[in-house]
Amino acid sequence: MGVVMAETLAAGSDLIETLGVHLDVEMAYYWTADAAFFDLVRDREVLTALLADVGGAGIAAANASEKIKTVKAIISDHLTGENGREKHEAWLPRWMAFPPSAYPALDLGKAAQAMQPGHQRKRQ
Repeated sequence: MGVVMAETLAAGSDLIETLGVHLDVEMAYYWTADAAFFDLVRDREVLTALLADVGGAGIAAANASEKIKTVKAIISDHLTGENGREKHEAWLPRWMAFPPSAYPALDLGKAAQAMQPGHQRKRQ
């Protein structure tokens, strides 16, 4: 029954956000960043915000001009504790928490758009 209900609820709706808060859902217990997540996030600004979240503002600033592939690898290293990086456990992007929130200077629309298949970032 629970699976049927979950399949019929619209992700990102007010109902889901209300239920998530009311039920005290901790998404970090059920979700981890994987290769698919990193494949979908392509926007430099979003990735820099994610890096600041897991590695700190200093590390994000120092790597802001690195290739996107490098930034993704550093985020992954922080999540796994590899390559001498401090491990950041039970992390998830702020837009996946209950209640969802945005990163400073970003909005959820841009973050969500950056994860859409076929999204093309502007070349700099």
